[in-house]
Amino acid sequence: MKERLTGDFMSKDFYRFIHLSDIHFGQEKNGTIVIHEDARKKLIEDCAEFASINGRADGILVVGDIAYAGLPDEYKKAAEWLKAVAKAGGCEEFSVRTIPGNHDIDRNKIKNNVYCRNAHKEIREAGLANLDGKLEEHLAVAEESNALLPKVSAYREFASRFDCDFPSLKKPCWSKDYRLGRQFILRLLGMNSVQVCDAGDSEGNMVLGNNQYVIDEDSNVVPIAMIHHPLTWLADKSKAKPYLHRAPVLLFGHEHTQGFEKVENQYGQTQLHVFSGAVNPPEGSPEYPFRYNWLEFRLVGDPSARKLSLSLWPKVWSFQQTKYVLDRQGLGEKPFHTFDVPCPKFEPEIAAVCERSPTSSDESCERPQEVTMQEADRDFEQLKYYFWAYLGWQDRVKALASLDVFPKTITQPQPQTLEHLALTAARQKGKLRQLWEITMAFVPPDDQVPNPFTK
Repeated sequence: MKERLTGDFMSKDFYRFIHLSDIHFGQEKNGTIVIHEDARKKLIEDCAEFASINGRADGILVVGDIAYAGLPDEYKKAAEWLKAVAKAGGCEEFSVRTIPGNHDIDRNKIKNNVYCRNAHKEIREAGLANLDGKLEEHLAVAEESNALLPKVSAYREFASRFDCDFPSLKKPCWSKDYRLGRQFILRLLGMNSVQVCDAGDSEGNMVLGNNQYVIDEDSNVVPIAMIHHPLTWLADKSKAKPYLHRAPVLLFGHEHTQGFEKVENQYGQTQLHVFSGAVNPPEGSPEYPFRYNWLEFRLVGDPSARKLSLSLWPKVWSFQQTKYVLDRQGLGEKPFHTFDVPCPKFEPEIAAVCERSPTSSDESCERPQEVTMQEADRDFEQLKYYFWAYLGWQDRVKALASLDVFPKTITQPQPQTLEHLALTAARQKGKLRQLWEITMAFVPPDDQVPNPFTK
C-alpha cells in the first residue's frame, strides 16, 4: 500500500505545470512506434530531471489529441504513460487536466451515424448569426439520443478519471480553481473545440460556442483557458475573441508548433497565446520535432497591486543527443521566458484577520475551514480517479447501486452522466468512506492508499 500523499492544502504563491499536447497514442505505423515510444520515455526522464532541479509539478495540462483514433486501447496506454509522467514530475497521478482534440474523436461512430453527420452539417452551415442558436438546439437533445456524443464516448470515460468530463451538454467547459495567496484564484478552463469535428475539419469551420467562450469575470480570479484549436480554426472566432480576452493566457495545441505570441486588441488589452508543440507529431522530423513545455504561474508584486508572472520553459527534442533539451531559440542565455500576466480583477490584498489567544501561533490565522474544504475536494477527486481507472463499467454500476445513490428517476441513461450524478449523491449522502473501500478492492495492493474518509 502506498503512503497517502497529503499535498499542500494551504494557499500557495505559485503553481507549476507540465504542458503537453498531441501525444497521438495509436498513430504509429511504418516502424515509427520504436522512435515514438523512446521519445515518450525520454520525456518522463526529462520531467524527473527538471523537477529535481526546479521543483515538482502541481499537475499536468494536456491540450488535446491524447489518442489518435479515439479508441479505448489508446486511452489505456495514455493513462499508464501519464501516470509515469506524474510520478516523474512529482505530482499526484490524478492531477491531470485534459481537453479533447480532433484525434480524440472516434470517426467510425460518425461514419455509421447519419444523425451525427447531419447535426455537424446543420451547425456548420448555420452562419455566424445563427450558429449559437443551432448549436443550442442540438445540445438541448436528451443525452441518450444526442447525435453529438457517441464520437467522444471513449474520451469521456478517460477524462472522467481526471474529473475533466464535460460538466453538461449545454456547457461542455470544465473549470478548476487553484488558490493563490490569501485571496486570489488561478482558474483553469478546459474548453471543447471538437463538438462538430469530423473528416471535413478545416481552418475556420470548428465551433466553440458562446456557452464556452463567455467567461465569467469574478473578483480576484484570473482565468487561464485551454483550447485545442488555435483561434484561426474557429468559425465563431470574431464573436469569441472579445470574451476570450477575459482570459489573459490561452493554451493551444493542434498545429504541432511550439512558441508564444502576445496579442493586443484595439482597447489595449494584452493576451498571451502559448503553443505546446506536439509530444509526438506524426512526422517526428527536424522540422517538426517532439516538444512540450513547463509552465509556472506565480503571484508577485506588492500586496496593494498583486499580479501574476508566467515562466515558460520550452523543451525540444535533440535528434543529435536523442533527448529533450531546452529550446534556446529566442531564449538566448536566459533560463526561461517570463511574462507579466494582466489581472484586472485582482483587488488590493487584505491582510489576514484572526483572533489569537496569547498562546496561539501564526498558523492559527490560516483559514482552517477553507483548507479543510480544499482537502475534501482533493480526496473526492482522488476517489474518482481510482473509481474510473480501476473499475470496469459493470463494477462501477454494482458499487454505486450497492450504496443506493443512483437517481430514483432515470431520464439520462448515458453511463458517464449516471455515474457522475451517483458519485455526487454519494458525497452528499456521506457514503464516500464505503465507496472508497469498495473501490480499493479493485486497486492493486501496491497502488492502494489509506481511506481519507474515515475522519
